[in-house]
Amino acid sequence: GPPASPPLGNAGQILLLGALGLARFATLRVVDYQEHVTEYGVHWNFFLTLAVVKLAGAAAAAAAGRGAPPPGSSVSSWAGAALLFAALGCYQVGLSFFSLDTFIVDGERGNLFSQNREGILGCLGYLCVSKCGEILGKDLIWNIHGKTLKSLLLQWRYSFVKATIYAVCLWTATLVCDASVQPISRRFVNLSYVLWCISMGLTLLLVPLGCNIFSSRPTRLIVLTCYSKHMLPVFFFANVMTGAVNLSMQTIYMGHISGCIVVAAYTLGTSVFAILYCKARKPEQFQALFFDKEESGNEEYFKKRR
Repeated sequence: GPPASPPLGNAGQILLLGALGLARFATLRVVDYQEHVTEYGVHWNFFLTLAVVKLAGAAAAAAAGRGAPPPGSSVSSWAGAALLFAALGCYQVGLSFFSLDTFIVDGERGNLFSQNREGILGCLGYLCVSKCGEILGKDLIWNIHGKTLKSLLLQWRYSFVKATIYAVCLWTATLVCDASVQPISRRFVNLSYVLWCISMGLTLLLVPLGCNIFSSRPTRLIVLTCYSKHMLPVFFFANVMTGAVNLSMQTIYMGHISGCIVVAAYTLGTSVFAILYCKARKPEQFQALFFDKEESGNEEYFKKRR
C-alpha cells in the first residue's frame, strides 16, 4: 500500500489542512457563501476535521512506537479500529441515553466548543471511517502484487469475494443499527452513519473489482490509485468545484435529471483532474500504473479466455 508519511510529512500535512480550514472560513465570509451551522458548526469545516483525523492518526502511530503495520500484519490495525469503535460506542451511548443528541440539536452556542460541536464531536466518527478505509484498502487492493496476469486475476477474484462478504455484513449491521439504535445522521456522525459510510464506500469499490475479475486482462485501478496517491489536492479541487457549482446555479431547485447531469459532470471532472495531476506530478509512477505486455508472463492464459 501507500507508504506511511514520515513525522515531518505528517506535521506539514496537518498544518496545511489547518491553514486550508482557516482560509476556507475566511473566504466564505468574504464571498457571503451559503452556510449551514448545523453541518459543522459556526467556524468549523471539513478541512479542520481532516486535520484532526490526520493528527489523531499520527499520534496513534507515534504511541505505538512505529508507523503503519508492515504488509501482511494487520493485527495492530484491527486492534486500533476496535479501540476506535469502542470509543464510538461510548459516544453512541451518550447520544442515546445521556441527551447528547439534544445538546447537538438544541444546545446554545455560548462558547467556542458549543458553536462548533457538530464538527468537533464528529471527528471521532470520521476517524473510524478513515481507519476502516485504510484497513480495507490494504486488505482488498494495495496488497495485490501478482507476478503474472494469471496470479493477478486470482487475487482480484479473491478480493472481490472478500469485499462482497464484507459489504453484506456491513450493510446488515447498518440496517440493524439504523432500526434498533439510532437512525443514520450526518449531523451526529453516529454509529449508524459511520457504518453507512463504510458500507457505501465498500459497495462502490465492488464495481471496479468486479470489472477486473470479468475482464480478459485485469489492470490496476488507475483512477482509484490516482485519487489515493493525491487525496488532498483532489479533495481541494473537488471542494472548489462544489463552491463553483453552488455559486453558479440554484442547486436546491434543480430537477432530478439535471441534478444527475451536474453530479456526473462533477465526478468526471474530478476524476480527470486526479489523473492529470498524478501524471503531471510523477510521470514515471503514472506510467507504471499500466501493465507492460512484455512483462506479463502469462499472455496465453488470457488469450484463451477471450
